[in-house]
Amino acid sequence: MAANHNVKGDYYCMWLVIIFVLLLGCDSSSQHVQQSELPKFEIRDVEIKRDSDTKYSWMYKGRATLVTRDSAFQKANLLVFFKQKIKGKVKETQQVGFVSDGIGNIDLSEYYSKTDYQSDPGPPEYEWTILGYLQLQPAKLERK
Repeated sequence: MAANHNVKGDYYCMWLVIIFVLLLGCDSSSQHVQQSELPKFEIRDVEIKRDSDTKYSWMYKGRATLVTRDSAFQKANLLVFFKQKIKGKVKETQQVGFVSDGIGNIDLSEYYSKTDYQSDPGPPEYEWTILGYLQLQPAKLERK
């Protein structure tokens, strides 16, 4: 049951981000930095620990750091879209990370049902693929 909740949450989060971007009305001409190379991102400092061991499941949670050293993004806010896959599994999920001034965090979570696994499979090993990014433009919040 928890695995289905995570999948629904992933789709819900992705739709919220898409709606947010559409409402933001990003100007596509300012989205791309004029560079000869594509921007580079790193995912590092991955830390995953078993969060729970119940009669029915094992749950692992952790964090990773999303970094860009690209000088154009050291004073910028970005939404970075990426695919996340666990080695040995077919399922991929789409994720969004927020990067501010060149650094951001990724929250990690994986559920293993004891009906699917005879023993604890251990912490998941993730593989990531960057899909793209959007640079957020400054906006003003008016208070009434």
